[in-house]
Amino acid sequence: MPQNSTSLKTAFGIFEESARSGIADALQMMSRMYYLGEVYDEKTGKSVLDRTLSKELTRQAIEKGSLLARLRRNRSQFYGDGGYEEDRAAAIAEAEREASPYNSSIYWTEQLGWFYDAEGDTEKAIKAYEKCIINGYYAPIYDLALMYLEDGDEGYYKTLMKTGMQLGVPDCYALGVETEDRWDSLD
Repeated sequence: MPQNSTSLKTAFGIFEESARSGIADALQMMSRMYYLGEVYDEKTGKSVLDRTLSKELTRQAIEKGSLLARLRRNRSQFYGDGGYEEDRAAAIAEAEREASPYNSSIYWTEQLGWFYDAEGDTEKAIKAYEKCIINGYYAPIYDLALMYLEDGDEGYYKTLMKTGMQLGVPDCYALGVETEDRWDSLD
């Protein structure tokens, strides 16, 4: 039995029970486990990677109202992975619609920032990330910092990374630990 099979089996069981209890996001987590091959089949003694079942579980999760599943499906459509055809224009249009002032989901705004960044529209990406941060969602600080680093502004990059670390942004902590030798202080 693989080392992590017990943990994966436990996680899958929790998601399965949660899905039966009506938690739509649990279906999406099961979908991710099938997509990544993290479902352990004790009968065969192997991990199960099933992208078709993964896509079906995502469809079910969306049908039951999972925001997580909708975001994941839209991301997959943008990049053309997970069994979805690439359609960047449609993915951007959905993110723009969902991030509009009428819907105002901060997670869609973050995704929109990623899409704009990937498309090279720096101005729109920065506006999307800043909207998230202004509204109290700090995870995009990391993406914003990387944009400034790629643009050659290492000073503002460092400022944003330190701010992200102070605000508890996990990606800022992870990268900060890896690159602490480039900074004077991580205090």
